[in-house]
Amino acid sequence: MKSNVIAADHQSAPASSYDRNHRFRWAFGAIVLAMVIAAVYGSTLNAPLIFDDEVTLIQNTSIHTLWPLVGHSPDFGPLHPTAGTPVSARPLVNLTFAINYHFHQLDPRGYRVVNMVIHGSVAILVWVLVTRTLRLRKFGTRFDSSANLIGFLSAIVWAVHPINTETVVYITQRTELMVGLFYVATLLFSSCYFTAESLRSKATYLFLAVLASVVGMLSKEMMASVPAVVFVYQRIFFDDRCWSMLKKSWKLYVGLALTWIPVALLYAYGFRTPGGGFDEGVAIHHWWLSQSPIVFLYWRMSVWPWPLLIHYQFPVVTDFAAVWPWVTANVLLILLSVWGFVKRWPVAFVTVAFYAILSPTLLIPLPMEPAVERRMYLPLAVIVPFGIAGSYWILDVLRPRLSNHVHESKVLRLLVVVFVVAIASVFAVISKRRLTLYHNQLALWQDTLLHQPENTIALYGAGTLLALQGNVEEAVPYFEKSYRIDPTYYKSSYNLAQAYDRLGKNNEAIEQYQRTLEIKPTDPATHLNLGRLFEFEGDSEQAITHYRETISASPDFALARTNLGLLLLSQGQVAGAIKQLEMALRLDEDLPQYMNLVLAYSQAGKNEDVLRLLQSASDLARERGDIAVAEKLENARRQLAR
Repeated sequence: MKSNVIAADHQSAPASSYDRNHRFRWAFGAIVLAMVIAAVYGSTLNAPLIFDDEVTLIQNTSIHTLWPLVGHSPDFGPLHPTAGTPVSARPLVNLTFAINYHFHQLDPRGYRVVNMVIHGSVAILVWVLVTRTLRLRKFGTRFDSSANLIGFLSAIVWAVHPINTETVVYITQRTELMVGLFYVATLLFSSCYFTAESLRSKATYLFLAVLASVVGMLSKEMMASVPAVVFVYQRIFFDDRCWSMLKKSWKLYVGLALTWIPVALLYAYGFRTPGGGFDEGVAIHHWWLSQSPIVFLYWRMSVWPWPLLIHYQFPVVTDFAAVWPWVTANVLLILLSVWGFVKRWPVAFVTVAFYAILSPTLLIPLPMEPAVERRMYLPLAVIVPFGIAGSYWILDVLRPRLSNHVHESKVLRLLVVVFVVAIASVFAVISKRRLTLYHNQLALWQDTLLHQPENTIALYGAGTLLALQGNVEEAVPYFEKSYRIDPTYYKSSYNLAQAYDRLGKNNEAIEQYQRTLEIKPTDPATHLNLGRLFEFEGDSEQAITHYRETISASPDFALARTNLGLLLLSQGQVAGAIKQLEMALRLDEDLPQYMNLVLAYSQAGKNEDVLRLLQSASDLARERGDIAVAEKLENARRQLAR
């Protein structure tokens, strides 16, 4: 029998169901999905770049050119992402950003259209996978007439679910979208592989499953769990013996296991996602304790997605007694999942997939992000179909008892449709309301503070935006509260010092910069600002000390060398000044740097060097089109040469 990805496998409906009318329904359903997604997310196309988007699209220079694809330092290409960015270990996502940048530069509309298309594609794959799964022999004939409907409704509810809003509209989170796309694709192609009858079909689906897995691995590390989830899928929905599974499908599992290699190579060569790892200052067992209640936060948000926050803050738990009920509940749920896996309960696939997909973030500390909505993008694609199929099954069981008028399957399907459409409508309204906040970063932070007033990151974020808008006095209370709650948080401490600095409160600024150095003793920016303030206050000795500390921490910091050189020059230390100013000019060839060095050479009586510098400065001015300045420099050189 000819295999068909969209249709069910040979265990299910007859070939006559795949006629032209059937294909039309699939096409019509896809159009409806696209229209629904556009209706929910279309208003966000013009929303500004937010948060890490600046790092991903502006500071990440590897996407600013399409060629060379890899490149070398410092001119990296799309497949060699800039280190320290959210796409550092995700080269294929970085490549898609490079393509977007080529056509749209920093216009967010193009990026969000691509995100919406990917989201819609995942929804369609969810629809196909759910339909295929419900038509397997595992379920007999229970879902024969409703599998397609349940799959479509699952895709609709999942597509408009409020918990997915961050993933779709926050451009940087394309990593989550792409891993979701290829994760579901891997499951779908694996399902087709299990049911394919001919060697050619098996080879085709084997290739597609492994390819999807490789691409997913290069999109986000969370893909690492897919071989295990495919194994659980086959065990629960196909074969009752593990040995039989491995005997039939060993080629698939070998292929999927080999797709771990790209991730291992990326990490071996130093490509890693910033902010996560076992060296982030949180003990591993404390992280596990802290995550135990968050697991149930994720379950709750799947059913009751409000409130939603751009950042969740929870304390690191160090005492087992504080979370023992949550730990116990997790252990029981995991044990039930294992038992369900053994007994081949369909619900076990939901719980096992949930833990497997989330396992990287549940096990590996990410202290700045203890809980994040986007992590539920994939688990939700498993939870929603189970909820809808389960509702249908319950109604089907209760149908004979409800009324003589509901024996017809059409009536049952109508009840399910009404119920699910009502839920989808509520979710769509909540999503639309949530998405309005993405037009204003400050509103996102302030909304977070409504629900978590002690959230240090949200306080810092709101204060930073106010300061950038010029409302420095309004920003100070946010920074002060953030610092008071967590005196070890460098960013709040530094920004508070900067706010005092900008307001002319020099004493308060100096004290706060000094507190910042207690958190980060070698921070070059803090030392530079302290040097500048001490110089302004007339304490040259302290200023010189901090300028030297800046240079020690960051030898290529041209401004620090300039400030130190000019201060040394003002104190008559001409030789030391020349050394610093020469280095500053090498690091930052600009007209002011030339003039600083001209002044130093003049005081040292080095007229030939002065003439040489004036000529170089004049040439630079002409290169930049500043003819008037170039002529003034040439006149000065001629007068000095007489």
